[in-house]
Amino acid sequence: MNVVNSFENPVINAHVLKDNVQDNEKIIEYKKLALNSITTSYLKQNRGTDVSKNKFIKLFLDINLDDEKNTYDIQNFFQTTKNRFDQKTHNKEAEYSHLIKLKKEFEMLIKEEDIVAGYVSKSQSWLEEQLLENPSIKQIILELNRSFFDSPHNLSKLIEVVSSIDYNLLTPYNHSLIQSSISHQDIEIQEACIASYEKWEDKENLKFLRHTSFSNDFVKNYADEVIRYLEEIE
Repeated sequence: MNVVNSFENPVINAHVLKDNVQDNEKIIEYKKLALNSITTSYLKQNRGTDVSKNKFIKLFLDINLDDEKNTYDIQNFFQTTKNRFDQKTHNKEAEYSHLIKLKKEFEMLIKEEDIVAGYVSKSQSWLEEQLLENPSIKQIILELNRSFFDSPHNLSKLIEVVSSIDYNLLTPYNHSLIQSSISHQDIEIQEACIASYEKWEDKENLKFLRHTSFSNDFVKNYADEVIRYLEEIE
């Protein structure tokens, strides 16, 4: 049986670990990898389970992973892996909860503030400060995009804030915001998206503008002007 290619299936891994009698150093390493794969796969489906009482895990308790330097306690291996898995899960849940709190705070700022193009808003300053402390906060941009999609005025304010912050700092979330909003039927939003491409001065964005249609003559003319402007950038 090919040990290396068997890690995806826990049942196959059980046989891999038991049937390989050649306990040389390479085989032992394969067994460790197989155990890790089994444990991770199992824990994703059985959170909060008492490892010591699980019948599936007991299948592996007689497996020999001893080498010249170490003796491996299989049950302890599973428990240790479970503890790490639970800690990572807890950390992710805590981070998600914190992001939800920040999203609500940022959402309220945008709703309450009169954001004017060309001026640094409180919302912009808040987001820039948060980005320095917690870069993962950029994820809330797409959440707010969905929340504001039925509120053109707030969505256009979000676009103004995001497009005013350092271009590379928010990539690719700023791109996703503009690309998902530029086809919105609201003219104010279309104009804000085109203005974002103009501010960013990145010729890579030409392909998006060239392949976007606008029904309003004013917006179409503005898009054509920005296209010509970006084409002239060296």
